Amino acid sequence: MILHASDKQVSDNFGWSVATDGDTALVGAYLEDAGGTNAGAAYFFE
Repeated sequence: MILHASDKQVSDNFGWSVATDGDTALVGAYLEDAGGTNAGAAYFFE
């Protein structure tokens, strides 16, 4: 399975940090700009 951010951009660094537990994953994008310049974001997948 390939995971993608719903609001992906090239420079967000999606996947820089990842945590998994069973069938769930939390993926970080520390340069995501939606909350402000380089504010970062975390994406939850189940």
